[in-house]
Amino acid sequence: MGGLLLSLENVSVAFGGPPVLDGVSLVVEKGLRAALTGRNGEGKSTLLKVIAGIIKPDSGDVVRSTGVKVIYVGQSVESVGGQKGSSGGEIRRKALESAFLEKPDILLLDEPTNHLDVQAIDAERVAGTVFDAPNEVDGITLNPYGYPVSYRILDQHPGALNGLKSFGEATLYDASRVLHWYDKRFPEQHRGTSELSPALELFALIDRYSKAVVQASETAADVALIFKTDAVDDPGAYSIQPPQGAESPFCQIPWARGMTITAPEGWDAKQVTAEQPSASYSMLVNEVLAQIGSALGVPKLLMKNSAEN
Repeated sequence: MGGLLLSLENVSVAFGGPPVLDGVSLVVEKGLRAALTGRNGEGKSTLLKVIAGIIKPDSGDVVRSTGVKVIYVGQSVESVGGQKGSSGGEIRRKALESAFLEKPDILLLDEPTNHLDVQAIDAERVAGTVFDAPNEVDGITLNPYGYPVSYRILDQHPGALNGLKSFGEATLYDASRVLHWYDKRFPEQHRGTSELSPALELFALIDRYSKAVVQASETAADVALIFKTDAVDDPGAYSIQPPQGAESPFCQIPWARGMTITAPEGWDAKQVTAEQPSASYSMLVNEVLAQIGSALGVPKLLMKNSAEN
């Protein structure tokens, strides 16, 4: 980094009430990229405007290096100007474009994604042709590393009433213009991702269950006993005395495989058993495979039949 551009020292702003900024100090160096986060009303915009010189602090010093150019792009459409009749997204994009072209030393973007006219597109509108190219998955063209390059989006939803009139008509959008929101709970939204993605956790569930069953079986195969007695709480009544200095009468008895032990009079030995899960292994696998099938669009009954066979 290196090269001091601006510094704030003990800056405070109150607007006649409780302080919005209280003794803030910071430095901005050349090459710094930072995100300012916080709840609404905590002074993020005020701090940016102090740095930009729009607001003068009530106290403290703001020092800018000679010749430093600062540009601030505000939250609201009105703050960035624009031609009458233009949408908020058009005005915002022009303001951002203008700010970048100015090549400032410090560029302050106050919630820059506001008013960008982001259009929500149903995943089913992202669709390929009948024969997808080798580097295309469901209408998404991928580069050799698997990252999206472009999206083919149908002009009409395939389920729209007038969809048949324009069936297959689509527009190709560069991936830089698309925000791909993927929700694993909805398999139909897998566009551009593996069809098995929603089911990966289910495979892990089968693995965990299998290991739990094996571990329970191994534990049950080992001999472990708990001795108990109804004898009165009198040290003289215990045939097995607790270890010297122990506060509890519980103690461990070394045991070798194949060894036989007898309980003293008044004592009873009970073997520890490992409880298996209430659902049988086949029941779990059957149900999980049915869920995996839903991710692949395979009928539930068919997956269950496959699991049973």
